[in-house]
Amino acid sequence: MLFPLSSDFVFTDNSDPEKQDVQYSAEELITLLGEDTQYFGSQATHATVAGGQITAMTIVALASTPA
Repeated sequence: MLFPLSSDFVFTDNSDPEKQDVQYSAEELITLLGEDTQYFGSQATHATVAGGQITAMTIVALASTPA
């Protein structure tokens, strides 16, 4: 499914345990990522959809499993 970003969209990056709750607007996120959409894995990304638009996204760090 594809949803447009809402005008008040906020992206929260919690992928770095040292830097939590870093927030970006839609424009900042698009600039930050460029074409690298692999940044969003289904296991680490949470999207909030309201009224058919994405209002917020959060990405979290995945804990590594010892071998």
